Amino acid sequence: MLVWLCKLVVEVHSWRLAGGVGAGNSIYRLRGGGAMAEAPSREFDEEVKAFFAKHSYEEEVSEHFHTMEIPGLDMQEEIENASVLCLSDMPLGDEGARGFGKALSAIKPENAKDIWLTRTGIGDEGCAAVAKGVLSCPNLVKLVMMQNEIGDAGMAAVATTCKTASFTELVLSANRIGDAGIEAFAKSVDEGDSFKNLRKLYLDRNPIGDAGAVALAGVLHKLPDLEYIALYKCNIGDKGLNAFTVAINKMGALSNAEYLWMYEQDPPCSEEAIAALKFAVKGKVKSYISWPPPTPGFGYDWGKWGPQGRPLEEVEAIERNLLNPPKKSDKKK
Repeated sequence: MLVWLCKLVVEVHSWRLAGGVGAGNSIYRLRGGGAMAEAPSREFDEEVKAFFAKHSYEEEVSEHFHTMEIPGLDMQEEIENASVLCLSDMPLGDEGARGFGKALSAIKPENAKDIWLTRTGIGDEGCAAVAKGVLSCPNLVKLVMMQNEIGDAGMAAVATTCKTASFTELVLSANRIGDAGIEAFAKSVDEGDSFKNLRKLYLDRNPIGDAGAVALAGVLHKLPDLEYIALYKCNIGDKGLNAFTVAINKMGALSNAEYLWMYEQDPPCSEEAIAALKFAVKGKVKSYISWPPPTPGFGYDWGKWGPQGRPLEEVEAIERNLLNPPKKSDKKK
């Protein structure tokens, strides 16, 4: 029995690697469950047709459970009907992303709410194609393109193309986006009514430095409905953290935000810069800027006890001293 189940796991894994991750299709169904409905007839260019052909496949009988079938996937039908378009782990690359973007533009799927393109090998060109395609998804809520090869040019394409896109959540974590890409995004936000629908922005694990952080901090007040912003494990230094502190204290940035994640910068930020930002967000935003991580009673919503079991009053005194170190004359007294 155990051997049989192991074979099934291998079979399912092989099916997923072949592209069987389309949302709306169960992994297995009983034989005789009926054929998939035919998609409406449309005219597509050769690149879109090639995309459909490469990433569609017929249903097949399970090798180990002969009363079950692995359902087929009609990529055109999937795009037309599914609410969640999950192409994660498909080997798309820029070529596949171009076909997918063009397919979105041609089909204009009204049902699509989420698009997942995690670990699909998409670079700048593919990102630009997808950015263009999502403009034809009127009800899109979430766009996820994390863990790819997207750099500054791809981020700039999103910044200029998706200004009025419907999505409220943009996830570009763990790519290759640096300062130039973030500066392009900030410029787009600064120019007018751009990204007014945006509620959640994930840019963590990208090589973003002080220049990008300063540019982004300078326009955060123009995104008043932003609820989540993730910039952890980047390369932001004291200058970047201080820019966020100023934006929160003096420009009203993140006034409606719930979470700000900026921990584990490389190299680490100074205790003074961290303390200043912690004071700026305290009572306004749940933040994770440095150790300890935010757990109940620690970091997010300090109660009687602060981090590492210290009384809250002692922690606040330590932070005040970091921000305003006592003068030499005071120490002598």
